[in-house]
Amino acid sequence: MHFLGAEMFYQWHFLRNWNCVKPFLFYDAQATYSTTRNSMFTPWGYATNGDVLYKKHIEFFGPFTWIEQTIGIGFKVDIAGSFFITERAGVGVSFMLGDDIKLPQMLPKKYEWEFGFLCSAGIGYRFH
Repeated sequence: MHFLGAEMFYQWHFLRNWNCVKPFLFYDAQATYSTTRNSMFTPWGYATNGDVLYKKHIEFFGPFTWIEQTIGIGFKVDIAGSFFITERAGVGVSFMLGDDIKLPQMLPKKYEWEFGFLCSAGIGYRFH
């Protein structure tokens, strides 16, 4: 279940004298307050031929506060009329704040973090 989210980004265009391709550096920050949805398979029984049967469980944890920050490089290309293509690639770090009594706590802390990456491509339309 997604409760609340916000995103902020900044793009700095360099090589502005190029007409077709417009490269840029970017910073992207996202904050979300949400639960997690995990699916797990646990042994449930045995089939008549001796194979193990598994049952799927869906479990929700949280809610947690997620904070993600990414920096990278991208470009925008005008296609035809007001249509354009964008591509971005970057690296960043994600923080997960909060805890849940159903999760085993390995360390006495209330946050986790990890490195991540972003790769996105899109088609856009510019309204004038």
